[in-house]
Amino acid sequence: MSDSYADPLPQALTLTAIVIGFAMIAFVVILAMRARADLGNDFVDGREPPDSDKFIKPNKDKV
Repeated sequence: MSDSYADPLPQALTLTAIVIGFAMIAFVVILAMRARADLGNDFVDGREPPDSDKFIKPNKDKV
């Protein structure tokens, strides 16, 4: 009598892929937040474009 069972390998690989994907997304989000905190802006190359003053509103609540 042979018992049939489900192969756990596809389930393990799928779960591993989900965990790795979540970890990569979390890493990219933290990296973006750190870059924003260090540079003070969220421009990709770290420099503001020359005409960015018209898009940035000054915060009058800051002291």
